[in-house]
Amino acid sequence: MKGLLSSLIIILVASIPVLANEIDFEVKFKEDVKKARENIEIISPTKMLEMVKNEEDFLILDIRELIELVRFGKPDWKRYIHISRGKLEQLLSASGLKPQDKIVLLCKTSSRSALAGKTLKEYGFTNLMLFEGGMDEWILYNLPTIKITNSFCN
Repeated sequence: MKGLLSSLIIILVASIPVLANEIDFEVKFKEDVKKARENIEIISPTKMLEMVKNEEDFLILDIRELIELVRFGKPDWKRYIHISRGKLEQLLSASGLKPQDKIVLLCKTSSRSALAGKTLKEYGFTNLMLFEGGMDEWILYNLPTIKITNSFCN
């Protein structure tokens, strides 16, 4: 019994440095998003309503996954491109996007689009805006939306 207790104490003491060095990934993600948001213009839903109403010239880059398009629809806007966040760098050259394009980034809640904005800035894009609240807010503010059927994902 004494040997077992000694072994457990040794294991616990040995594992303390590992636990102390473990990264809290959720905290890191939130810090990264916060830092990315500091370097991009943020567009409120009311500002977006105004931009849509005035038919301003901008492109919406939707970085959600295809399943999110099916669940929540997509913005009904004349200049719209969908590239999932996971494929952004890979598909950038084939996207037709230009570094000087006026681009509004959109995801479901605006976290991924902030990170996409950071990436696009690293690729030389200069006229980026982040739609605050993402597609959740787009729907809440009754901005024009197109429903997508499951066949879209095939």
